Amino acid sequence: MGDHEGKPLPPLEPFELGDTKQEPDSNPPPGKHEKPAQK
Repeated sequence: MGDHEGKPLPPLEPFELGDTKQEPDSNPPPGKHEKPAQK
């Protein structure tokens, strides 16, 4: 499961950066997802 989650994580990083700049509201949702993903 860890390996599978690692693959979708890298592509989500660049995508979130762009979404975060356009939508400040996207900051809170992605932050919560990043915490468990890094763990």
